[in-house]
Amino acid sequence: MKVKADRDESSPYAAMLAAQDVAQGCKELGITALHIKLRATGGNKTKTPGPGAQSALRVLSGMKIGRIEDVTPVPSDSTRRRGGRRGRRLWSSLLHAICYPLAVAMKKLPSGVMLLSLCLSRGAFNFALY
Repeated sequence: MKVKADRDESSPYAAMLAAQDVAQGCKELGITALHIKLRATGGNKTKTPGPGAQSALRVLSGMKIGRIEDVTPVPSDSTRRRGGRRGRRLWSSLLHAICYPLAVAMKKLPSGVMLLSLCLSRGAFNFALY
């Protein structure tokens, strides 16, 4: 255990401290070259290594590195992902990403130009004619 708080266990700083101990132990044993295996949570969870993987690799870069291999378990057929049948609802951020640039573009149009825009507001479609 390198850090006192539980929330800091997965931080890049904690990974750096753990990798420094590994490098020190390898040097004491006379090991000069390494093969590195990275592993994320995998399964039906995240398949990318966490934020500490990059800082740990940076600490180990002082030694000779033969191979860096990703050994994350990837299922051939897994359980259902979270989010349900209809998936995550991302409409509010999607609506902002679409309608805000459209509103800015409409302000720059010369007067007399008609533009039909489609925006989603509280589950109903609103057609605005400018």
